[in-house]
Amino acid sequence: MDFNGALRLEVDRILADPLFVRAPIQTRLLKFLRDHAIAGDHGLTQYTVAVDGLGRPEDFDLSSDSYPRVQVSRLRSNLASYYARNEPVEGGCVYIKPGDYRLRLGSRDQAYPDAVSRNSVAEAEPEPVPPPAVVTSPGPDQEPNGVAGSAAGADASEAPAAASTPSDGESLTNSAVAQGSAAPPARSLPRGVFAGIAVLVTLALIAAVWWGKDRLLTEKLPGGPPAIVLSVFSDDSFAEGEQTAMLVSAAERIARNQLSRSFVSRLLAEGEKDDLAQYSIRLSMGSGAGNPDALLHLYNDENDLLYTATIPFTGDRELFLGEIEANLAYITAPNGLISHDQREKITEEPDTPYECFIVIEGSRAQPGAAFALIESCLERFPRDRFAAYWLARRSFMQYQQLLLQGQPVTRSGQAWEDNLAALKLDEHNPFANFMGAKVSFAEGDCSRARAYVGRALERGTSFPALLAAGLTEASGCPPDPETAQREEQTVALLLAVNPDPDPLLHLYLTLSLLARGQEDLAREATGRLIIGESQGLVEDTTESIRRSLTDPDYFAANRPEIEQQIALFIWSENARRQIIAQLEG
Repeated sequence: MDFNGALRLEVDRILADPLFVRAPIQTRLLKFLRDHAIAGDHGLTQYTVAVDGLGRPEDFDLSSDSYPRVQVSRLRSNLASYYARNEPVEGGCVYIKPGDYRLRLGSRDQAYPDAVSRNSVAEAEPEPVPPPAVVTSPGPDQEPNGVAGSAAGADASEAPAAASTPSDGESLTNSAVAQGSAAPPARSLPRGVFAGIAVLVTLALIAAVWWGKDRLLTEKLPGGPPAIVLSVFSDDSFAEGEQTAMLVSAAERIARNQLSRSFVSRLLAEGEKDDLAQYSIRLSMGSGAGNPDALLHLYNDENDLLYTATIPFTGDRELFLGEIEANLAYITAPNGLISHDQREKITEEPDTPYECFIVIEGSRAQPGAAFALIESCLERFPRDRFAAYWLARRSFMQYQQLLLQGQPVTRSGQAWEDNLAALKLDEHNPFANFMGAKVSFAEGDCSRARAYVGRALERGTSFPALLAAGLTEASGCPPDPETAQREEQTVALLLAVNPDPDPLLHLYLTLSLLARGQEDLAREATGRLIIGESQGLVEDTTESIRRSLTDPDYFAANRPEIEQQIALFIWSENARRQIIAQLEG
């Protein structure tokens, strides 16, 4: 195939990926660069890209506006993310050299030479993961009370999430925030993170095993979460080796466990007809799936492909299963692919509790709109199982109003009463427990705060924003060096596996990286979200931090306002100090 045909085919495949479907500016830029590459125009300038490719006015000033550079940098990152999940066709990977705007095709080694090869991952020996300790689970009117069965004199601020040792094929790990298990060593970014350390991704995304008895939001209710069916395929060659003999059944168990814990979809029960499903996930393993050794697809009920990912099997069982889990979490998050697809079908005010939930989650970056919707949904569905989420969300917004008025965060007043009401409805609700953690961090009570975080993550398997926020607050309570290193790795991985984060996740990721002194990664994170016209406090704060990282004079001139913005989201005084110290530098 000639260059033009190969480039056109490969770019068409890239544009069909959800990462670009949801990013119109990036799509426009990629098409523009493709057309110029096919036309043989290799002398593109930054000005041409800005004006003709991105629609900037003709009086665009290169010296004062970094918009085209940021967008091209983001495109490089998005292309790397795409190839972390997908294999190129025979023409090779699409890539852009630093300092250039020309689209090229090349092998993986040529296109992304700094990435860790997939095969090299198998050569690294992961460290063993010891069984976690257990947090006692208080009743709805109680607060977390530390670690049960811990050694005398142990620091209760290291309270792990309630968990048990997973059996073969069950969830591989538990929360990175709360447990003291060892994690695989960090590897270089960017591509190596995507392909190579999926075990750590599961540290961030996989919850305690006892969720199964409490499947609070997966019951079959009218107007509830849409049904989803899972199909797993394999050929005989995949199970020939000793290492892969039981891998197919383990992968299926993990997939079913992950889907059964979803808040935005309901896994079809055994015996239910497949034609009831609105979505289907197909996991294919073996040589028939090509190379790498697994393909994951998400389809809607019209058989439209919504998502595809390639997952390598390099001989490391944990990495392979962990990457399956991480991709499923991306699909089933409250702001993930299924939730996004469902929200697009809602054209009027939500008329079911489930619709309330996903629309509120989608509008969390606009507090005004979200607050009005929460009030409406609580009035119509005050005892629904989703009401605990709305009460906890309202508690957070009320605390933010108190902070704007210069008042401290304490466990008193209407904001705290709302959170207690949420815990009475559902004592294990992840949002309500996360709010308990934030208030405890604000009061400097690290022991209680970390216990709350542990309980929040028992069922917060698909809430990357909640995890990022918890990690940010936890940085204000210094853990032991091993836990600190693990949490730093987890934050870096959250950034890696969320190449197109929503505004709230983007903000918490950036703050968490700053709180842990990972300024280089924080700078990288600022390029992940391009804000045109700000829609609220979240985006205002994100833009302030981005400008502070790129222009120290901006931070110096606007320090009081920026400190107040950060204080609305991060309530631990120590964590805020660490963030401000990085911005000063």
